[in-house]
Parts: sequence; C-alpha cells; structure tokens
Amino acid sequence: MAHLAQTYVHLRPYELNAETIQRLGAAIQESAEFAALEFYRGGVTIDVDLEEGSAKFWITVLGALEIAHMAYGTIADYKGFKESIGEMVQDARSFGDFMIEATKQQSKATDKQVFRTERRLQTPGKIKRVTEKLEKLQGAGLNAKQMNEQLEAAIHDIQQIEKDLTEEEQKGFHTLMLHFENLPPLKPAPPAQQEITPSPVAIRPYLESVSPSRALVSGVALPLRDVPFRLTESGARKEPLALRSSKYVPPIDDDGGPEKGNDIQPITS
Repeated sequence: MAHLAQTYVHLRPYELNAETIQRLGAAIQESAEFAALEFYRGGVTIDVDLEEGSAKFWITVLGALEIAHMAYGTIADYKGFKESIGEMVQDARSFGDFMIEATKQQSKATDKQVFRTERRLQTPGKIKRVTEKLEKLQGAGLNAKQMNEQLEAAIHDIQQIEKDLTEEEQKGFHTLMLHFENLPPLKPAPPAQQEITPSPVAIRPYLESVSPSRALVSGVALPLRDVPFRLTESGARKEPLALRSSKYVPPIDDDGGPEKGNDIQPITS
C-alpha cells in the first residue's frame, strides 16, 4: 500500500498527559478522516502517531496509486500518468496544509510552540522527482560517465518507489517508465580495438526487470532499505509512541456523499 501523503507537526514545549493524548488523538484522527474525504474521496487508510516528550505528530495517508490502469501491456499513457502524479502531489500538499492547521487548532498550541511542520509528499513526490530527473537527462548532453552516474541514482530511486507498490502497480509503473527507453546505454561503448566485448545495455531491459534484480547492469549493487522512507532528523521517532491509531475511510459513493456510517465532520473546538 502506497504512502500518499504525510503531515509532521512538532510542538515544543508542549506538555502531554493521558487525557490530552486521548483527546488529541481522537480529534486529529477525525479531522484527518474529513480531509481524506475532502482530498481523496475516501478509499484510504489514515494512520495517526503521537510521540511524547516534546509532542510530535505523524498523520499518514495510505492507499492505491492507481497506476496500473494507465498502462496496457507495453502501451502507456505517459502524459495522463504525469498529470495524475501531479494531481496526487497537489493532494498531498493540500492534505498537509489542512492537517497542520487542524493539529495546531486541536492542540491549542501557540505560534511559539509550533517548532516544526512538514508536508511530506511521499510516494507521489518520489515518482514526480524521478520522472523529472529522467526527462532532464533526455536532452542533457552528458558524457557516458556522467550519464551512468545519473541513471544509477534514478534506478535507485525507482527501486525505492516500487517497494511501496503492489505487484500490479509495479508492472504498470515499469511500462510507463519505458517512456525513457531511448536514453543512452548505462555502460559506455567499449574501445574499438577490442574484438570481444559485451553489448551496451540500455535502460529498457533493466526497467523491465528492476523488481527481481538488485544489481545494476553496470555491475554496481545498490543497497535496499527495509523502510520505504527515511525520516529526517527533525522527524525521526526517538521516544516511544504514546498513541497509534489507524482507520480505513470508505470511499464516497456514487451519489457524492460518504457511505453510510462514515458521516465525518471537521472538529472546530
């Protein structure tokens, strides 16, 4: 399940007791469910984590990326894919803005207590960055060594992205990445005087097998990490979580309203 968005709020100094933790957890969860309907039309899971000490909040949206339907076999709607990813990035920003304000409001924190806030774009942001990187490489005019270095970095990003995708989404993502199959080979051309040399390997065959293989075709192995995203120093969890809640928000039905039993309203007090 992909991480569609994450909001991080750090309040310092801010005292938490058992009653405050439960009240804030319930209030922020409810606000996040409202935001999930507002920006994602539901069909996502909301995780709320709260750490004691100086209060830290993580509000995460998990759901499907809907990549697979943009690719059919070896045919890909790359333009539609790029537009869709751009919309997901904007949704992540909007969700982040909403939840930052909701968390500040629910906690009744003063401006001086708001130590740090972050809108994390998560998987959509990673996809947007790697596609923009590859687009720039298409006309960059780099030499073989420079191109190989840039492609190694891009492939590492792709490997990290696909860890967060379902098998079906991975297949669609790989097909969409074939939009960049005309990039130069990963390996520089061998010297002309060599009689027997390996053929250059372009990005296409690697992308088609990026899941089962960790090694670059150039022979450089890239390490894979167990976590899909590395927390920044400001957002790294150091204290035990005081609260962790998770709730699935059903999708909005065809009539335009939330499904029965999911009548969510934003909290204003």
